[in-house]
Amino acid sequence: MPLYLSTFTYEPRTWAKLIYDSSNRREGVRETVEAVGGSLRDFWYTMGDQDGYVMFECPDDQAAMTFLSVSYSRGNLRSIKTSKLFTVEEMVSSLEAAGELPNLPERP
Repeated sequence: MPLYLSTFTYEPRTWAKLIYDSSNRREGVRETVEAVGGSLRDFWYTMGDQDGYVMFECPDDQAAMTFLSVSYSRGNLRSIKTSKLFTVEEMVSSLEAAGELPNLPERP
């Protein structure tokens, strides 16, 4: 299954709610991603520009967008930024395929 990495930031009011109800948000995320046929790889909180990271698998990009849309629609997040991840082997295969295309730039 394709793998995705999302960074997120909470709304300030979400932090206030978490102070008074410090439940494990990972389980809510897990339920939502599993509802679209995916699986949660992991969930981390961070210090810095982002509040956390979520790594998850979904059957396809549409399922990933469904998961992200539901997650964002709850109103607790200020932003979500998601990247689709590729294995080293997938990237090497893509680069080899690119090398077979016409009109490549000159070899450096």
